[in-house]
Amino acid sequence: MITLSSYKYKLMLWFTYFETGYGKTGYIKIFIYLLGFGSAFSDTSLIWTFIAAAIYGVFCQVFGWVWFDKELFAYQAEVGNQHNPLAKELRNSMKKGKV
Repeated sequence: MITLSSYKYKLMLWFTYFETGYGKTGYIKIFIYLLGFGSAFSDTSLIWTFIAAAIYGVFCQVFGWVWFDKELFAYQAEVGNQHNPLAKELRNSMKKGKV
C-alpha cells in the first residue's frame, strides 16, 4: 500500500522535482558542456565545471519544486488540452449535456 508519508514516496517526489526541473531547463546544460569543453583544451581547472554542474543540479531541484508547488503542471496540461481534438470534443459534448 502506498502511503504519502513513506520514504519511498518522498524519494520519488524529490526525484520527480529534479526530473521536472532538468527537463524544463535542459538548454542550460549547453553552457556547462561548453564550460567543460573549454576547460579541457585550456589550462583552467575543471573545478568551475563541477561548481556549475552542482549549482545547476540544485537549480533543477528548486525549479521542479516550484513547478509543482505553484501548480504550473496543471496550466501546462491545459495548454495541451486546448489543442487536443479529443479534449475539445469532450468539452463541447459536456456543454451540450450529452455526457
